[in-house]
Amino acid sequence: MSAENQNHPADLAAVEALHTSYIDIIFGTGNDRLMEFQDKAYAMGRARGQQEPQWVPVSDRLPEVPEGDEHELIVCVRRASNGQSYVFSARYLNKFPLHSDFHPDADEDGCLITTGWHDVKEHSDYDGWYSPLIEAGSGDEVTHWMPLPAAPEVQA
Repeated sequence: MSAENQNHPADLAAVEALHTSYIDIIFGTGNDRLMEFQDKAYAMGRARGQQEPQWVPVSDRLPEVPEGDEHELIVCVRRASNGQSYVFSARYLNKFPLHSDFHPDADEDGCLITTGWHDVKEHSDYDGWYSPLIEAGSGDEVTHWMPLPAAPEVQA
């Protein structure tokens, strides 16, 4: 998808199909048919927003995460060592403060501001242990990401 056109291909195809089926009606009769067309188009857009999340290439855009925050997402990583792609959850950090006494870029208090993809491991001594998802120089790359799907409804 180009930067000028942020519409999903399925949305474009659906609108084109609606347009084709209603073109004679829209221009042949009154505004009632035009309103019907618009109502159906808006309903399709609302339904599209309720569908399962779609993969987003990192070459198109990165997740929108507020500065100083992090979000958990699903990622696809291509490993250079074998050319295989793997899917798992990871966190995208945007200028997120981490504590690291040993990192060379940390300040004197051990604070390191970082942006990028991280794995979070649970640890008994910490809230979480953040480690970079991609090791520098490995050739591995995050190729795609998507939001986590909604959790299923569970009866209590």
